[in-house]
Amino acid sequence: MQNCQITYCQQAKGRSHKNRNQDDLFNSKEVLQYYRKVATTFLTEYSHFMLGVANGVYSSGNSAKASQFWCEQLQQCQQDKGTLNYQWLCETQETFNTQLAKGYFGTTTTLAAVEIDLSTQQVKLLNVGDSRIYLINSLGEWQQLSYDHTLLSELTNDPTANKNAYASIYSGLASYLVADFQPFQTAYFYEQITVQKGDTLLLCTDGLTDNLSVKQCSEIWQEYANHQQRLNAFHKRLLNQKYYDDFSIICCEFL
Repeated sequence: MQNCQITYCQQAKGRSHKNRNQDDLFNSKEVLQYYRKVATTFLTEYSHFMLGVANGVYSSGNSAKASQFWCEQLQQCQQDKGTLNYQWLCETQETFNTQLAKGYFGTTTTLAAVEIDLSTQQVKLLNVGDSRIYLINSLGEWQQLSYDHTLLSELTNDPTANKNAYASIYSGLASYLVADFQPFQTAYFYEQITVQKGDTLLLCTDGLTDNLSVKQCSEIWQEYANHQQRLNAFHKRLLNQKYYDDFSIICCEFL
């Protein structure tokens, strides 16, 4: 596999609510926390790189700092030629506590990240919380690869259960990344897969999945010809919702 194309977009809630995005993303080149960013596409410069989205949990306070921290650590891991695994989670949690727990105790975020090696077509998947990773094949079929660490997933033993069919209390997070002086001890998901030419990985915060079902996303996907058009369509559809959360979306298409 020679190359891949990355497309991303971001949006915070309306200015009447707050003026900073609680989400953060790392697109293999830079860490971004835009108030608004329409879909942008580029060819990756690397054969081995990382991508990630982090959804700062607004109710925890100062959560924009938490999401930014984890995406910056993901960028640093790429620069250091590190790898995503349990040891990285533990070491990064220790740094998280050292840098943020004293001034921003309890600040919380989710994380969905991938490590991609184009030479072997291998992808490492890692997530904590309910930010998600999907695989979309060349036919436009969607498959959730990550695990939702929510009360609902624990109740049903199904990380892809439709939360709209249950009381809202069950959509709460069961596992997340929190600056609290404690070592990493929460649940996490880790897996390694092989991708094929024509596949796309999509990483997103729950601002997308809370408002659009996989069926709706798939319908939009089929309607448009390229990823930039598709993400802009997601963006427009979400802004038309009466209520919407911050959202960050990254697509990585294998060429």
